[in-house]
Amino acid sequence: FFKCFFVFGSLMLVSWGRTGHQAIAKIAAAHLTPTARQAVTDLLGKESLADVSTYADEILQDSFFRASTSPWHYIDVPAGENFNQFTTSVNGETGPNLYQALLHWQAAMKDPSTNRSVRIFALKMLVHFVEDAHQPMHVARAADKGGNSIPVVFAGESTNLHALWDSKLIDHTALNSTEIAKNWDDATPENIRAWQAVPIIEWLYESNQISNRIYKEHPETSDLG
Repeated sequence: FFKCFFVFGSLMLVSWGRTGHQAIAKIAAAHLTPTARQAVTDLLGKESLADVSTYADEILQDSFFRASTSPWHYIDVPAGENFNQFTTSVNGETGPNLYQALLHWQAAMKDPSTNRSVRIFALKMLVHFVEDAHQPMHVARAADKGGNSIPVVFAGESTNLHALWDSKLIDHTALNSTEIAKNWDDATPENIRAWQAVPIIEWLYESNQISNRIYKEHPETSDLG
């Protein structure tokens, strides 16, 4: 179940925004095997992956969860590292972060001794954090808080580089989550097999490489069309 689902997948961030998170979860749900789909139903009941995809953001309103889970949404790394350097940096992180959260909740899902309530919580975390891992500014530089402190102008409005990639670009399409999922779900069985074959840290490195491009293409105070 976990492998079939998992391929798809700071208080300042509310990652992807509701529309983006739900769209990604709908794409994920469309590619579940029958066994995985039944496992999701057994855990979530009438709720869908899309319904729970923003749960990890919603609980940040509670001070306990804000203090304990905020760092799970991102990982800060130096810019311009090759894969070996990146791997060393990620493995050298001592505090809680996105990579550790993914590994922790993956292990909880795979452990047959995990009780049902924890398994439900783990699934909700994984839906969200797999999505966060693929927002490139969640695997970016610490110095600018993943682009949060880089001001830009988009479509005539002041924002920052992180918010641009979290929600502004998505909102600008004026599409809902179902429309986005329909328009951009082009995953093939070959794609899925390739994504399943690599470890999580390669997904993070891909996002980090994209974030490096974004930094170069969108310098501070850029006026973006």
